[in-house]
Amino acid sequence: MFLRKLFAPQRAVLCLSLDRPIVDQVRPANLAALARQEARPYQLADVIATLETAAAAPEVAGVVVRMGASFSAQPAAIREIRSAVLAFNESQLAYDLRQPAAGQPDTVFRALRPGKKFSIFTDTLGVLAHGTYNYYLASAFQQVYMPAEGELALTPMQVHNVFFRSTLERVGIKIARVQREEFKTALNNVCEDDYTPADRLQAQRLVEVVRGMVLADVAAARPRVTAEGMANDLLSLSLSAREALDKGYIDGLLYTHEVMSQVTSMVTKKTQEPLSAASRRVLVPATNFLSSKRDEKDIETVRSANKVKNPTVAVVHLQGTINEKSMGPVYDALERALWQKNVKAVVLRVNSPGGSVSASAAILQQVKRLQARGVKVVVSMGSVAASGGYYVSCCADYIFANPNTLTGSIGVILTYPDLRGLLQQLGVHVVPLHPEEPAALGTLGSLNQELTPEQRTQLERIVERIYQDFLHKVAEGRGLQLAAVREVAKGR
Repeated sequence: MFLRKLFAPQRAVLCLSLDRPIVDQVRPANLAALARQEARPYQLADVIATLETAAAAPEVAGVVVRMGASFSAQPAAIREIRSAVLAFNESQLAYDLRQPAAGQPDTVFRALRPGKKFSIFTDTLGVLAHGTYNYYLASAFQQVYMPAEGELALTPMQVHNVFFRSTLERVGIKIARVQREEFKTALNNVCEDDYTPADRLQAQRLVEVVRGMVLADVAAARPRVTAEGMANDLLSLSLSAREALDKGYIDGLLYTHEVMSQVTSMVTKKTQEPLSAASRRVLVPATNFLSSKRDEKDIETVRSANKVKNPTVAVVHLQGTINEKSMGPVYDALERALWQKNVKAVVLRVNSPGGSVSASAAILQQVKRLQARGVKVVVSMGSVAASGGYYVSCCADYIFANPNTLTGSIGVILTYPDLRGLLQQLGVHVVPLHPEEPAALGTLGSLNQELTPEQRTQLERIVERIYQDFLHKVAEGRGLQLAAVREVAKGR
């Protein structure tokens, strides 16, 4: 309970400022970011741990969150934070009713305090854009406030994709593609000028599912808001703060100092202490433990495992595109976990759209080595765990995903650029020599020739081999029939 070190015996209100992006894993700052003095993102796990610990700490009377204009997070991350807030609300209700579920110890309920308040306020929620997801998070809080001048931008949900095929062809670049199967559309933006039927189908389905979830969840959290009413309001682009109050989206029109005074009074209502002095004592910033100085730590738990004799769970992060460079720290972290006898389980947090087959295979092999030693491997999927991200996950003992997680994409894609037009414009001459290979195959990789039928046949063979291996690994890892995997795969 790291919060308890921050508080005196009297009750306090934790102040959390969501004024920057929230990411799955914080990366080391680059020189450009340091020069611009950018605030480093918060790590998702830190934010959730803050809310959960505050909910259970007896000395915390409430949490007040300020959502700034620079706040952003992926939909899956927003849902995880929202779930942490809702879990507190549900736990508090269980405490108030004093009806613990069968088999649950009373200490679970004694650890929670009735009367805690989770409040959130913001100056505005988007201006003609980007407010819907932020409000989706805000709707989980017990009170939502904004000033009278604020705007609630409830904008329609949609997916944008920019296609560059014609642009590339104008400068003399053509992209050939070999893929398995029709839903493997990761590089459509450079190979097409519009959505393919399969790409359009899955993009529309994604929007429909997320939209339906947001409407239903907000309606369940806000008594005066209905799914039908919010669907209509999404077409209005923006509501004034007063309109949002009248429709039940928010609970009051308050400025920052008024919100802080209100939550301070909630804690000090039985004292005669001046409000200004009480605020300095009662309002505790969360920045002390929401570390914006965190360095990249792929396996912090395992690095300290030598000092821990008790059974340990290691947490390893796989973040971003999987390639030979990014794979290294993850591979090494799993290797250390393999040789630490007190590591009994590994949580592999995957937030990756995929990448290299060989790098993904190396990570998967480490997972299997851990399992062979008797270590349980649990995959926790972030915003995306697709293609190679699913490849490394498929053999885990358990896989957990957020309802907003984009996963699957069981397929293979290979592209081949033809730069002849661009090179001719620049006056560059590429002269290949292939004395031993057939001319039709020897120029493969020269970037100065269109893909020949013979070359395409060879690439099709390679892609098919990789795809079949992917299907077999998923079938083996998930205990499914190969035909069943093939039916739901197709790059979807």
